[in-house]
Amino acid sequence: ESANINFEKIPTGLDIADLKSALTPQIDVIKTAFTEMGATVNKVETADVTIGDKTYDAIYVDAEANGVHIYENVVAFVNGDYIAYVTVCSTSTDGLTTLLNCVTID
Repeated sequence: ESANINFEKIPTGLDIADLKSALTPQIDVIKTAFTEMGATVNKVETADVTIGDKTYDAIYVDAEANGVHIYENVVAFVNGDYIAYVTVCSTSTDGLTTLLNCVTID
């Protein structure tokens, strides 16, 4: 299991009300990254992820490498002038849920 947090200054002209459209171009980047690591990519798509009582835009990844499943969520939310990306990765979907339950977003 792993979790990472990254911040990006909100690009000029980005509609922060529609983060899912901002995430969509990252799908090909993620597919390429997993493929270059030797993984088979089963699915990469935008998704809705619930943390606490709020739903956030995200990317969901289902891949496999050396017989091990890899599941990942990249959850995006706005914090001031930045987009925060919380990435959780696990070998099971239950693991993703457990990690996401550790996150609190104010």
